[in-house]
Amino acid sequence: MYENQIIKEPKWKSWIIQTTTPIFTPDQCRQIIECGHRQPPQTAQVGMNKPGGGTDTNKRVTTISWIPFQEMGHMYRDLDKFIQTANENHFGFGDVRVTECSIYRVSCRRFL
Repeated sequence: MYENQIIKEPKWKSWIIQTTTPIFTPDQCRQIIECGHRQPPQTAQVGMNKPGGGTDTNKRVTTISWIPFQEMGHMYRDLDKFIQTANENHFGFGDVRVTECSIYRVSCRRFL
């Protein structure tokens, strides 16, 4: 027979992460910014409940670019190491990985 049981999370899960040191050095930040500027800009899109989404200037007017894995492999390795450590120490989820390129926002004129 079904019994209503309260399921509790383990006490070690904190759900909050606070870094004590920066993830990237100032030089690494400069490299990320330079890489973002080298990438071709794209007009950001929104879903608009359609496959593939589209551009809707009433909702979002932003220019973005994507930071490729192959160009900034060291950045993605550092991020992955941080994510794995944070997951092990705070969350305990299964295989958590960076699976898509990071967005570099070139300009944001309006975001509603």
